[in-house]
Amino acid sequence: MKRYLILIVIIVIIAIVGISAVFLLQEPGKNITNMTINSTNNSTNGVEFTNHKGVTDENNVTVTANCQVSALQGTDAVIIWTVTNNGKQTIKNVRGVDQIGSHNFGDIAPSETKTYRFTTKIPTNQQLKADFDVQSDSWPGPLWIGGFGLSYTLDGITFSTNANPMEIQVKV
Repeated sequence: MKRYLILIVIIVIIAIVGISAVFLLQEPGKNITNMTINSTNNSTNGVEFTNHKGVTDENNVTVTANCQVSALQGTDAVIIWTVTNNGKQTIKNVRGVDQIGSHNFGDIAPSETKTYRFTTKIPTNQQLKADFDVQSDSWPGPLWIGGFGLSYTLDGITFSTNANPMEIQVKV
């Protein structure tokens, strides 16, 4: 049982590293598009999204990462980054970054929220086999995304914080 658990962990780690490598080797911006989000119900065209509440830092800035609950292999999955300034001063030069891409939110005034939405490709079993010599005919588990890092300036001091992680259940 312990060996089986270790094998699953290794496969998931390989999948995460591989997915990151796939994105790094692609042409910049090829699978990343900036779109608008329907912020009233956290869903689009019947696609269900996670509902993470995010992480609030010492300056009362909340960073939230949400994504589709599930996606089919070989299709695009939607990821949503949200930054809310609940503080009393404008935060400047707000920038988010993760293993897939980055986004410049600009300045965010008190009580303002900005959202960035993009897509990423879910690899297929064949891509996992070709890229990582995975022997299984099924996806090794959910696609785990470690959230995104945020940096911003307040009163001339640069702060950084991280959003919550996410998982996308992968369907065959």
